[in-house]
Amino acid sequence: MKQRCLLLLLAVIALALPGIALAAADYVWVEGESPSTITPAGYKPAITSVGTPQYLSAGNWLYVGMDGATVDKTAPNGVGLSYQFTAPKDASYEIWGRMGFQASRHDFDWRLDGGDWHTVKVGDPFSQLQQLQTWNDVSWMHFGDQQLTAGAHTFEFRIPKVVNNAKTQELQFACDCICFSAGPFHLNDKYKPDDMSWQTDADKAAAAKVFDITVAAGASQSAISLGGDWQMARYEEAIVHDPDGPIPAVTELDTLAWKSITVPGGRDGERPEWLYAHRYLLRTHVNVPAALAGRSFVLHFPALNMLATVFVNGPT
Repeated sequence: MKQRCLLLLLAVIALALPGIALAAADYVWVEGESPSTITPAGYKPAITSVGTPQYLSAGNWLYVGMDGATVDKTAPNGVGLSYQFTAPKDASYEIWGRMGFQASRHDFDWRLDGGDWHTVKVGDPFSQLQQLQTWNDVSWMHFGDQQLTAGAHTFEFRIPKVVNNAKTQELQFACDCICFSAGPFHLNDKYKPDDMSWQTDADKAAAAKVFDITVAAGASQSAISLGGDWQMARYEEAIVHDPDGPIPAVTELDTLAWKSITVPGGRDGERPEWLYAHRYLLRTHVNVPAALAGRSFVLHFPALNMLATVFVNGPT
């Protein structure tokens, strides 16, 4: 899989502001491992942590896993899960689920308040995938939007029995959490929209970092290293339309979760939680003295281990 990196260089006059909390719409957050009811009544899904539980919302998730023979015996009509929640206001809500096993699951269905079933198919778009362990992943999926009134509601999953060539197939399903957002939901791995616990002092320091260009008296040229603390953020689209082409623009930078990273350095070592990020941003600030207005600048990157697009004061 090709990976793409965008490098943002912002010329500034004053110091950059430290990290600002992401704007959060009214939302409801439901943990997948806390269903209100389960069908069949005697079946109990596993509530478990796997591999890297620190990547899961509450450190574990709900897992439905049965071989075909067990499905026939235990859940011949499939498995149903329902979740009670309360919408805080009348609004159109984005509905997102953080689901597991994108490479090995079957189709499943969802509905609200006993309405029509909607199918989430194998191969439907997903975002911000993280690997928990080998062949075991979790990622966000946008189920759809629904108008809700303030008050009590019921969300349901239906995990159907699958039969191929007269043989019942293995059933595999996992849910970390569900978010109902009355406004745009900005993905940030396992974190709730108003949760800033991910942000460290190093992240704040990287946000405030400014590289100052200085010129010695009488010198015609000068050079400055931009090595040090930069900011990094996931910036992924669910469907990659042009994996080899340049990125025409980046938007909504203030909605991203910016973390620190050392440049030069490696994402995989410093940010293993983003090992499967197929596109991300690197950003820093440079202070250009007024005395250098109108001068030309050369930006040199000794090595880029991926496709890259560079923006200088032009992120939108």
